[in-house]
Amino acid sequence: MRIDRFYSSDLESIKDDEFYHLVKVLRYGLGQKVLVFDGNGNEYVCEIVEIEKNSAKLRKIEKLENREYDFNIAIAQSIIKKESFEFFLEKIVEVGIKEIFPIITEFSVVKPRDLKERWQKIIINACKQSGRQIIPKLNNIKTLRQIIDISENYELKLFGSLNSKRNILEYKKKVSSTLIIIGPEGGLSVNEEKILKENGFYDFSLGNFILRSETAAIVSTSSLILNFLK
Repeated sequence: MRIDRFYSSDLESIKDDEFYHLVKVLRYGLGQKVLVFDGNGNEYVCEIVEIEKNSAKLRKIEKLENREYDFNIAIAQSIIKKESFEFFLEKIVEVGIKEIFPIITEFSVVKPRDLKERWQKIIINACKQSGRQIIPKLNNIKTLRQIIDISENYELKLFGSLNSKRNILEYKKKVSSTLIIIGPEGGLSVNEEKILKENGFYDFSLGNFILRSETAAIVSTSSLILNFLK
C-alpha cells in the first residue's frame, strides 16, 4: 500500500501547503499513516493523531534508514531561462546534489531575479517525489569570483568546457566534497576558464556534442555520482 510523503521541519505536525495537500487534496484522516521527512536526513513513518484547522499533529512510529550519499556534490549553475532553470533544479535534486549556487557569468543573458522562494518550493517538491531525505541548500546568487572564494571548501573542483579533452568519467576516486561549475548556453569565456584553472579547477567534457546548459548540469552530476558509487 502506498504511503504519501510530506515535509515537516519539526516532524511533529504538518502545516501550511503540506497540510492543505494532506487533508483537502488527498483526504487523509485520523489514524492514517504518512511518511514525513525534515530535510536534515530524518524520515519517519507517522500516524495522524489530531487534525486542527490549519495543522495535523503526528505520532512517530518508525524511523527509516538514511538513503543519502555519504559525499557532498555542489553545483554552481549559470542562470538561464526561467523554465530551463526550474527544470534544472527539479532534476538536479533527483540525482542527489546537496548544494546549489545560482551564478552570473560573462555570457549570462538572463537578468537575475529574486525567485528564491519559488525555487525553494521546487526543490522541496523534488525531494518529496524522489525520496530525498536532505533538502539541498539553495544559496543566494553569486558571481564567479565569489564561487572561486567559496571553492576553497571543496576537495575536488571541476568546470564544464567545450574545449576540454578530459572526460568527466576520468574522475573515479570518491572524494568527500566536489564543486561543479556549469556555464550558460554559450559556455564559459576563455578568460573565465583561465581564472578557474589558476584557482585549482579542472576542466571536463561530456562528449562530442553540445549540450544545453541544464542538460550538461544533470549529466555531469549524475555521471560523477555513479562513478563515485562504483
